[in-house]
Amino acid sequence: MTALQKKRWINSGRLVVDVSVSIALFLMLSLWGAKYLIAGEPFLLKIEAWIGSDKPMHFTLGFLLPLCIGWLIRLYRRQRRQQVGFFVLVALLYALDETMQSFLPFRSSTWSDFQMSMTGWGLAVVVWYCLWELLFLPTRQR
Repeated sequence: MTALQKKRWINSGRLVVDVSVSIALFLMLSLWGAKYLIAGEPFLLKIEAWIGSDKPMHFTLGFLLPLCIGWLIRLYRRQRRQQVGFFVLVALLYALDETMQSFLPFRSSTWSDFQMSMTGWGLAVVVWYCLWELLFLPTRQR
């Protein structure tokens, strides 16, 4: 395989991953937005039933959302300090989101929901740093 063919395969793979991650992010943001609309509640209840319940949904969104956004903004190309800042910002947004729900008459805010989101977030942080160490450590040793 020539260098040009290899580069085309890599770029094709990145495009497939980018499109897949973009679709996943769109779906997650649609779920997030639906919970702030009274009309979105039936949709949300169907998704919760499909996933299992409210807790697995919080965990799944807590896990996938920072990974998807981090990939799309190419966070791995930034300094470690900026990566840490990004993950801290996501954690603060989870807290703000749960707090905002307590002000809506048709929503409720629970500590256990926030804990599940943060559990998913914590796993996302571990996966992010382990994955990038595995992928990029060999290139740094050359």
